[in-house]
Amino acid sequence: MSQEEAREINLENQRRVALKFINDYSNPELTALRFTNEGGRPGFGASWRVNAVATVNGADFEEILATDFWGGDPLPDTPAGAAAASVCVTYSDGTSEILK
Repeated sequence: MSQEEAREINLENQRRVALKFINDYSNPELTALRFTNEGGRPGFGASWRVNAVATVNGADFEEILATDFWGGDPLPDTPAGAAAASVCVTYSDGTSEILK
């Protein structure tokens, strides 16, 4: 696999885990998600994962987003009955888009 192909796969995975995180966390105060590296598999059998900074109500939280889980800094509770808002996602290559 070429470096360009690996980069494209990582960007696709970043988008996929961003959508999962936004939908799972579902906090309207989540306004931005910024990937701080390309991501990858840290070891044999490990799921793909990437580091990101989630901005919630103006504060930044360092998170690890993976294809099958997410975790990191404790996040503020989501208000009862809240739905996810639009989130500005910035990928490791500097491109960005709004996801919901």
